[in-house]
Amino acid sequence: NIDYQIVNLNELVRNVTFHFEAAAGRKKLFLKLSIPSYDVIAKTDPRMLRDVMNNLINNALKFTNEGGVFVTLEVFHRNFIINIKDTGIGIPKDSIDLIFEEFRQVSEGLGRGFQGTGLGLTICKKYVELLGGQISVKSTPKKGSEFSFQIPLISDGHLEDSSIEMDENNKSFATNTKDEQKNLNIESKENKEKKKILVVEDDSTSRDVIYLFLKNLYEVSFAEDGEKALKSIDGKQFDLIIMDINLGSGINGIEVTDTIRKTNGYETTPIIAATAFAMLGDREKFLTQGFDHYISKPYLKPQLIKLISDVFNSN
Repeated sequence: NIDYQIVNLNELVRNVTFHFEAAAGRKKLFLKLSIPSYDVIAKTDPRMLRDVMNNLINNALKFTNEGGVFVTLEVFHRNFIINIKDTGIGIPKDSIDLIFEEFRQVSEGLGRGFQGTGLGLTICKKYVELLGGQISVKSTPKKGSEFSFQIPLISDGHLEDSSIEMDENNKSFATNTKDEQKNLNIESKENKEKKKILVVEDDSTSRDVIYLFLKNLYEVSFAEDGEKALKSIDGKQFDLIIMDINLGSGINGIEVTDTIRKTNGYETTPIIAATAFAMLGDREKFLTQGFDHYISKPYLKPQLIKLISDVFNSN
């Protein structure tokens, strides 16, 4: 079973890599880690991710005698990518296509130098694919190998809200980059009370991620559809609204915004349009339909933080 959770990938990748530092040191190998300066948040299975990384890093160190191993975390479009690159013995060209095949590594060994991988790589491939991703390998004999897998930041398939476990005391979710902390300090000095933001978003996973992004900076409220958004602003003044355009059933984000603009006190409240279906000309279209700003989904934490900060600073 896949146990989907909201995961801080920076912390997970850092922790897994840390556990191999002693093993690298015993072989006098370097173990270098590169991760983004901002938090990369995903909804995925942390146990499966750790198992895949443990297998790949363990193999990389096992088959490397000089040099070392590079571990990197990157974000590309809607996916996160983890690379494990070594300076080891490499894999023969005629064995590359067999490397993930079940039992082949054990029965044929893929050459004496690569014996001992067992079923680890087969399991890695299965786990990555179960999480909606793909894994690949590039290798040159006597120069090294590079295993790379990419997985969606937020999987679209069969997620249950009950599987989300958010710990308010988990500091890994509360870490801010220097820029975010700077923005927080500015807000704190200028306003004793946090700015109030209403997020109108029908997707529960997106709401969870946005909450993690903003909870330390602003007072955040959520509405999961247009009707609830209109009820939320009744008698309460928000400083900013983030409006998803496609709200599923019922009225859409454009219609909600049109009604909000006619509500007393909300004639000039900044409203940010957010959509996963970005097309050329969308920004200009939304700006003529009552929105002040536009952001394309999926967006990263620093992008959202900077946009909100710019909005408040300009007002």
